[in-house]
Amino acid sequence: MNLKSFAKGSGILIISNVILKAMNFFLMPLYTKYLTTEMLGISDTITSFTGLLLPICVMGLDSAFAAFYYDNEEKQAEKVFNTIFFVLVAAGCVPILLCGFSQQISEILFESDTYSAIVILALLSVSINVLVVPFALNLRMKNKMLMYGIVNMITSFCMLLLNILFVAVLELGTSSLILSTVLAHLIQLILFIAVNKQGIFICYFDIPLLKRLLCFAIPLIPGVILSWVLSLSDRYILLHFRGAHEVGLYGVGTRLLTVLNIFISSVTMAYTTFAYGSKNESNAKDKYVKVFDLMVLILGGICFTLALFGKEIVAFMTAPGYHSAYIIVRDLMFAQLFYGITTIVSYGMLFEKKSVYVLFSNFLGAAVNIILNLQFVPEYGIAAAAFTTLAGYMLTFLFSYLFSQKLYYCDYKIRKATVFLAVLYALSIFIANDPLGIRIVIWSVTAAAGLFFYKDIMIEFCTIFISKREKGK
Repeated sequence: MNLKSFAKGSGILIISNVILKAMNFFLMPLYTKYLTTEMLGISDTITSFTGLLLPICVMGLDSAFAAFYYDNEEKQAEKVFNTIFFVLVAAGCVPILLCGFSQQISEILFESDTYSAIVILALLSVSINVLVVPFALNLRMKNKMLMYGIVNMITSFCMLLLNILFVAVLELGTSSLILSTVLAHLIQLILFIAVNKQGIFICYFDIPLLKRLLCFAIPLIPGVILSWVLSLSDRYILLHFRGAHEVGLYGVGTRLLTVLNIFISSVTMAYTTFAYGSKNESNAKDKYVKVFDLMVLILGGICFTLALFGKEIVAFMTAPGYHSAYIIVRDLMFAQLFYGITTIVSYGMLFEKKSVYVLFSNFLGAAVNIILNLQFVPEYGIAAAAFTTLAGYMLTFLFSYLFSQKLYYCDYKIRKATVFLAVLYALSIFIANDPLGIRIVIWSVTAAAGLFFYKDIMIEFCTIFISKREKGK
């Protein structure tokens, strides 16, 4: 698979994500007007808790889907899809069964059963989302990115309208965002089933294949839990030591990651198909290096921009009660950057089906994150939570890179990336409080320097798009 196909797939996903998620991003003033920090904190706490159930129920089979889909065996694609589908149908029943314990879950989280109905809604959302997984992966493995993007656009648009309805019109408060998520996921499931045109046949349920899938996937489950610890556990530590108010502030900071996540999620989704489809080609490693360089350049640029102007962006996008959330923007942005480039360098472990190394990498990052959170969050609040998240993701990246290089060496020009990102991060600290005019000038100079620093990769990808455009003419 060539870089043109990868660029096309990524481009389709980026465009489809930008259109709707940008609209949702710019509705943040509406959300912060009608939802207090406590309401948003409670909603995010429930969502984070039930969000752990999704990867547990999926059991790492999403990664196994991609790893085994391209194996050269008869009817392999049909066997992988149907085997995983029937397993996930059973796994999707687990959140439904947990609805019977919603009061207890609410009491554990908030020392009150007041929010048990909202917990049930969140659990139902997880159950529906589990069923979405095989259909979504099937489209991606077939490289039908346009159809995949259209389904997600329609889903996001529906969620957008539902958010406006429940938050601003009906004013449902704490339950509004979770209720809209349930309905949007249901719409997404129906659409994915409709466009897949994938037959569901029990005869393709392959027990020997299932054993191999589980041998690959089961070591990923603890790693997934640790990833959740790394990315979401700080909400609970904040809730315990600082209250729902700071969880709400932290939630606003994480919502600003939308800009970064649009690019990361689009590229990584397309990259799965690209990486596995290219791994047997003689120049595969050169392609992976180019994608890594592009990711570093674009993600670094987005992070630097939002970190430099985070205070103004938060003040413009939120109600006054949320303005102090700007202090976490820089660290959360760079943390997400390291998450994004970790997904690229980690494929060495997945190619060799050594998923246990993913567990080690996530464990080390999560352990550091938890220890630092417990040490510093009680005193420093959301600022400490953001920094410890960055530290955890940096460590996860480091060990993912080292393990992958050991198994599948690829010259990612890591020193060049380190220098580039270190300069961006340092500048975003030292000039964060300078006058706006000075920051704009420094941003412009830094942007030009960054483009020159990575001029080769920019020229190559620009050439791909230009040649594609000329061919279309």
